[in-house]
Amino acid sequence: MIFIDLRDRSGTVQITVDPDLGADAFAVAEHLRSETVLRVWRKVRARPANP
Repeated sequence: MIFIDLRDRSGTVQITVDPDLGADAFAVAEHLRSETVLRVWRKVRARPANP
């Protein structure tokens, strides 16, 4: 599992890249460097509040 913090002018979201769900995407994510430009399309979910 790779965690990527994606930032734009509206804020920051965390992207997770799971090798079991996308081997090609995982292979690319392994070689990303800081400030890389990305385009991501998937479902955005709010983080659950701490109990």
